[in-house]
Amino acid sequence: MGGSVTKLQHLTNRLAARASAYGLEVSTENSKVMVNSKNTTSATTNISMNGEPLEEVSRSKYMGATLSKDDNCTAEICIRIPATTAAMAWLNMVWKSNISFQTKLKLFRSPVVSILLYGCETWTQLADDERKTQAFENKCLRKLIRIP
Repeated sequence: MGGSVTKLQHLTNRLAARASAYGLEVSTENSKVMVNSKNTTSATTNISMNGEPLEEVSRSKYMGATLSKDDNCTAEICIRIPATTAAMAWLNMVWKSNISFQTKLKLFRSPVVSILLYGCETWTQLADDERKTQAFENKCLRKLIRIP
């Protein structure tokens, strides 16, 4: 992370140099640049590594979370909901069983809600995004208590 294009280029050069010192090579093909700035005049950068320009992206996946250039979490929510749906489907036999609602709720809150909200501390959530996640959570809870 750099505060300016010059600083980012300097940090990129240092990364390549330190990696080279240990016999490692940073892949310029897999390295990307994402500018997150309120200053729209510096919307593009020309960062290079080892003489090759790095691709500038508006969205990137980092440690399982999708980061976007505009600080919008809508894309991440659209990824999280299908992943959570898959977790709900995987536990379908549990939801259909006669175990207590409290046990089902604990199972729902542990693995399922964790998948839905992974990385949410970095989200800039709009009202529409909040409604979408709340509606999905309500749908899941209805499934737990067998309300179609």
